[in-house]
Amino acid sequence: VKHSQHQPALDPLTGQMVELEQFTAEEEEQVWLFENFNAKNLQATVDTGSALAIVKRMRKLVIIGASFQTVFAGLTLGFFSSMDNPTLAIIPIFAVIGLGASTCFVLVNYMRYKDSKKLHRFISEPEYKTKFIHLVNKVVLCKEKGQRAGDVKTSATRTSTGYRFLFCMAPPAVSPQYNADNPVG
Repeated sequence: VKHSQHQPALDPLTGQMVELEQFTAEEEEQVWLFENFNAKNLQATVDTGSALAIVKRMRKLVIIGASFQTVFAGLTLGFFSSMDNPTLAIIPIFAVIGLGASTCFVLVNYMRYKDSKKLHRFISEPEYKTKFIHLVNKVVLCKEKGQRAGDVKTSATRTSTGYRFLFCMAPPAVSPQYNADNPVG
């Protein structure tokens, strides 16, 4: 209800007060492009001023996937005639499964490759560079809070039994069950 009124609300999973993201229509288009990449890759793009590393990585993943496709297609064709042999029939069966999985891998990473090239063009244009850096920082922050696909920042404290992880703990005023002596329960 609070989010529909553009007010922060308590996230029941993290115990953190969360606001809805606010983007202009132009920013929203770019944010959809950013969703293909993790916060670490986006931050590296800001730090280096180039998305070339992402472009190269996506190209590499497509080539690796296509190589696996070729191997699995060859195994499928080469052993298809052995389908009636109980000992060898498993090879073309697993090869077909591998072919399907590698095809999905190639298609997803090819789409990411195309988007990485768009990202590279976008950051390369001087008039967009400042906007890009601001928008990436905003998206990375949202990813760290868990509002978008990405890793949620955590903190760890050392205890006698090991590490205790605190996932975006809410302050005591927001969470009445909070106990400073035992913050995770």
